[in-house]
Amino acid sequence: MNSKVLAATSMLGKYMSFLGEDLNHNVTNRWNVEDYIKSSDLVMAVGRSAIESLAMGKNVLIMNSNQANGLVTEDNFDEHAETNFSGWTKYRKDDYDAGYIAKQLKRYDPKSLRHMITKKYDINLFIDKLLAM
Repeated sequence: MNSKVLAATSMLGKYMSFLGEDLNHNVTNRWNVEDYIKSSDLVMAVGRSAIESLAMGKNVLIMNSNQANGLVTEDNFDEHAETNFSGWTKYRKDDYDAGYIAKQLKRYDPKSLRHMITKKYDINLFIDKLLAM
C-alpha cells in the first residue's frame, strides 16, 4: 500500500509521511500518535484510528494494506460509521492503484467532519443510553 500512496502523492506533487509500517515493511511503534495526527492534513486509517482522527478534525481516507474505501464525506459518513470505519462498505475497492488514491486525495476538503463524529460518538449519548437501561 505505501508504495501506491507514495506514487499517488508524487503524481500530485504532495508529501506523505508514514507511521507504523514503512516501504520496507518495517514497523515502528509510536506512542505520540496524536501529535502526528494534529500535524496532518489528512489521515489514512481504519477503525478506531479513523474515528479518533475524525474527532480531531482531520479528513480521513479509509484505507489499509488490503483495501481502500475512499475519503469519508458527509454523504458516506453514516455508512462508514455503521461498519466502525472498518472499510467493509459498498465503496470497498480491493484492486486499487495509485491513480485511485490520487483521485481520492483530490477530493480532499479542509472542512472538518468533527461535528458529525461528535454527534454520533459523544460520551453523553452513551451515558444517557446506559442510564435509560
